[in-house]
Amino acid sequence: MLADGYVLTGRDSTYIVQDEIGRGGSGVVYKLVDPKTGQLFAAKTLSFHRFSQKELKQRFRREIEIHQQLRHPNIIGIHEVIDDSSGCILITEYASGGSLYDCLSQARDEGLQLPVPTVVRWLWYIARALAYIHSSGLIHRDLTPRNVLFRKKDLPAVCDFGISRHV
Repeated sequence: MLADGYVLTGRDSTYIVQDEIGRGGSGVVYKLVDPKTGQLFAAKTLSFHRFSQKELKQRFRREIEIHQQLRHPNIIGIHEVIDDSSGCILITEYASGGSLYDCLSQARDEGLQLPVPTVVRWLWYIARALAYIHSSGLIHRDLTPRNVLFRKKDLPAVCDFGISRHV
């Protein structure tokens, strides 16, 4: 677990942990800032409560290897991977628009219906990412609203390749 203010040193950048922004089955995601540029990033770290340390590290390394193969405008990009005293940390671009899950939950809670053209556009972007993933010989296996992030409110990108597989 990384505390707010924790400093990570990468290849060419230093990052300061700002906040925890999410938790999943095998990891915790933090919001980072590069103090030199002010640019925001996300950091995915491992949480060892569900699996053995060795098994989880192997899964995380496989996730990173798969994710590093993928370069597409509708897939969250990797910035770098850091191995430090706190373990292996995946640094990715920061998606400021939240997740599709957040968007759907907010619309439901406010009694709103999302405009059909907007939803169709989002699905088109997601389908483009999946077509690219599949053409790369991979399957995602965990496409959920929580694993679709928005760079901005109208630009979705697929993330979390933790259980992806080669076909």
